[in-house]
Amino acid sequence: DYYGHALRALSRRGLIREPAVGARDFARAARQELPECAAAAFSKLTESYLGERFGGRAPFEPEADLRDLRRALRRANKRSRAEDSGNAGVSAA
Repeated sequence: DYYGHALRALSRRGLIREPAVGARDFARAARQELPECAAAAFSKLTESYLGERFGGRAPFEPEADLRDLRRALRRANKRSRAEDSGNAGVSAA
């Protein structure tokens, strides 16, 4: 289940979809917390999931979208770690 894999990837970043929150609402909320390319990939995955689940449509390249999401999250994590290590020993005044 590609959508479930995407949700697990986001949960590792602290973005957890509560049961009462709809898929599109969660995608909109996640967009505020994710880098642009990760948010775009997750939005595509969400629409594909909804189309398959409720519209009877086959998902459109979910593997590629999931791969894009994972890549974007990895890049964001690397950037975040690099920024954190660059600030070692520096405190905010």
